[in-house]
Amino acid sequence: MRGDSLYAIRSDGSAIAELAPADAIRHPAWAPDGTKIAFDGPDQIYVVGADGSQLKLLRGGSSGSGPGDPYWSPDGTRILFFNTPRALDGFTPEVWVMKRDGSRARRVYRLPCCVASWYPPIWSPDGKLIAVSADSCSRDCSFAGRAGGIVLMDRNGHRRRRLFQTASEIAWQAIPRRR
Repeated sequence: MRGDSLYAIRSDGSAIAELAPADAIRHPAWAPDGTKIAFDGPDQIYVVGADGSQLKLLRGGSSGSGPGDPYWSPDGTRILFFNTPRALDGFTPEVWVMKRDGSRARRVYRLPCCVASWYPPIWSPDGKLIAVSADSCSRDCSFAGRAGGIVLMDRNGHRRRRLFQTASEIAWQAIPRRR
């Protein structure tokens, strides 16, 4: 067994199985229907069947540019991810969405150069909204030179609204209604 590979194991601790023997696997994310797992490797996003079959590269990038941090839409039809293409002075924070097979990738959010901090983008529980948490900064990276924060937008990247001035980890869960 290699430490960098992707494994599945039953809840009772039995039947460990290697699903994807890749280097530096990070951020595995189960599809909502449990049939696939998306994950990132060095500047790439892959998907593999829950049984280890059908390993497929969905998206690749150049060194240090991403893509990474895949996050499935609640209906399992799309994958949201972070990308950081190289810019003149560093890397530019971007958020993209693609279909579950890797097709029709499109950018929904972009900050000016350069990445100061970022966290994985997430879907709302109903799949209608996206939350992005990233900061970019000018050369001195003073607070006044920062842009971004936590931004909420529709699933197409429109109707953006900044919720906070600075980036931090985010999570989103529907709150059950009281009866």
